[in-house]
Amino acid sequence: PLWGPVGANFFVDGGNVWREYNDIEARQVRWGGGLGVRVETPVGPLRLEYGWKLKRELIAAGRLESPGQFYISFGNPF
Repeated sequence: PLWGPVGANFFVDGGNVWREYNDIEARQVRWGGGLGVRVETPVGPLRLEYGWKLKRELIAAGRLESPGQFYISFGNPF
């Protein structure tokens, strides 16, 4: 905890989705990392996090996809 019920976290995450088991390739795993703040409440944690894409990909018209995303959630991730 940083102060009372308020804490901070750092995370790294990786994954992807494949149609067939034989299509799985380690180089296709997408990685991200981020940090967040959580407040412990009587009914579970309230979390505010931001995750950055560690390798952005090109999308339509040669633009890069967004650098990351905010997440607001209630409860534990697993």
